[in-house]
Amino acid sequence: MVVDEHGTAVGLAFLEDAIEEIVGPIRDEFDEPESSVRNTGGEALELPGSLALPEAAERLGADDLGDESDTIGGHMVAVLGRLARPGDQLEIGRYRLTVEEVSQRRIVRVLATPLKERAKPQPDPQREA
Repeated sequence: MVVDEHGTAVGLAFLEDAIEEIVGPIRDEFDEPESSVRNTGGEALELPGSLALPEAAERLGADDLGDESDTIGGHMVAVLGRLARPGDQLEIGRYRLTVEEVSQRRIVRVLATPLKERAKPQPDPQREA
């Protein structure tokens, strides 16, 4: 219980509150999970490089990406065959992924923009005749 200088009870303090003041936010079973994927307008998505690969595949509408990577950032590095640089791109599912931010050797942020539907080739009437 928190008491002011006049002896009046002004609130309650919990051990978690005191620890959070020292070390920062503590996640527990009562906290709502935050989505790490942000919609940036339209159908574009901003993904953290640390997003789990199965969740990324689901969000991007891709089948099993099936490599040894745990994260979308790790998968991009594996596909590129080198360390990623800002601006590097690749296509996964129905999205084009662009590396937006790299810190040291890790991909921090990826922008996923939807691919435009490719027009189906029209049959050539002269060839059919």
